Amino acid sequence: MKIRTQLTLLIVAIIFIPVIVFFASITMAYYESPKKIFIPGYDEFCKNENFTLNKKEWNRIADFVRRLPSDVDVAIAFQDGQVIYSTISDIKAGSIINNEIFTNFLFHSSSKYLYQIDTSFNINNEKPSSVVIISRILKENRYKPNKLTKRLKFIVLFLYCMLIFCSIVIILIARSIMKSVSLLEKETKRLAEGNLEQEVKVKGGNEITSLTKSLNSMRISLRESQLRRSHFIMGISHDLRTPLALIKGYAEAISDGIIDSPSAMENSLKIIGSKVEQLEDMVDDLISFVKLDIPETCKQVDQIDLSNFLESYSKQFKSDGTLMGRTVITEINLPKKFILCTNERLLLRVLENLCGNAIRYTSDDGIVKLLVSLNYDENSLAKEVIISIVDNGVGIDKKDLPYIFDPFYRGSNSRREEGKGLGLAVVNTVSLALNWKLNVSSEKGKGSQFDLYIPV
Repeated sequence: MKIRTQLTLLIVAIIFIPVIVFFASITMAYYESPKKIFIPGYDEFCKNENFTLNKKEWNRIADFVRRLPSDVDVAIAFQDGQVIYSTISDIKAGSIINNEIFTNFLFHSSSKYLYQIDTSFNINNEKPSSVVIISRILKENRYKPNKLTKRLKFIVLFLYCMLIFCSIVIILIARSIMKSVSLLEKETKRLAEGNLEQEVKVKGGNEITSLTKSLNSMRISLRESQLRRSHFIMGISHDLRTPLALIKGYAEAISDGIIDSPSAMENSLKIIGSKVEQLEDMVDDLISFVKLDIPETCKQVDQIDLSNFLESYSKQFKSDGTLMGRTVITEINLPKKFILCTNERLLLRVLENLCGNAIRYTSDDGIVKLLVSLNYDENSLAKEVIISIVDNGVGIDKKDLPYIFDPFYRGSNSRREEGKGLGLAVVNTVSLALNWKLNVSSEKGKGSQFDLYIPV
């Protein structure tokens, strides 16, 4: 059972069970209470000239009567037989009963009632009491409590058992929480120390232990992030090392006088300058790539006329293809003035990377296609825009496909081409940030197809 459910039930039980027990006890006490017997006050009896009891003696008598069960009838009389108070129907207050009358009364009613006579109510027990209390109760009530009392006793007993149960539940929940928290603390401390290889294992079925799934996901993400960071650093080191080595080599050659002719020196300086520009471009690309991880960069949304935007871009794409000796085919099947809310700058960057790669990895006289269409839902409403870039170039090896979106990764076919290994990483980062879907299919030697799904 979930901790939230357990605690909810426990809180309800803690609040309501004591309240129910309290009211049940009061109700039971009320029905069993002798205080329902009304005893006149001392001042009322003092009006009787034959009343010789002092206030303390009368209070003792009144307390005795009030403590009797509610189904007990009672009569109070002086020793001379005068009845001063009575709830017995056959003995009236104010009447006088002698031994003969009382004996005859007992004889006729003893089969139905049980009688008790009490006389010790004076303050000084050395003197005989001047008051007699006659009490009686039905024989059937003497041995058989009423149904309501039995039910109330059962309810109170049940509620006390519930209180015991709640106490046990509190202990069990506290133990479960403490055990889970301790294990979780131990595992999180291990993760904080950098041990990301071992899986987090905490037994149990409550919300605390279910956090292990999240912790394991976090652990895997952190481990993958560390690997990506390592690859990222290795890629930067690898890509920066080559131009830096050339710059250093030419500079040392000039400094050592190995290159001494003006023409050779001029050529060397041109090479150094081009490598410096290459380094600047690489640094700019790295900065742009890192910026994509900043949420504010991807939050900028524009309302663009997608059909007009793609028509304009397709003209540039065809021009680039002609320049590179490729045939570019575009098919844009969108309604006129089709408005889409997205980040125009990032969309352009994605298209430039995908289309640029298609041209670069397609041989001379190859064909590259830019296909745009709409996908509709069951109500014939536009659901998403599908942008496909298709080429018949060298394709991607199956072993390279899982890694093509990693920063600085270059497949076996691309190592002879220029590039920094960031193009597809940028495309993937933008797609994830803007909730686009990106699919790729490729076969070595036959070409590749990238499908971009943009929600409308």
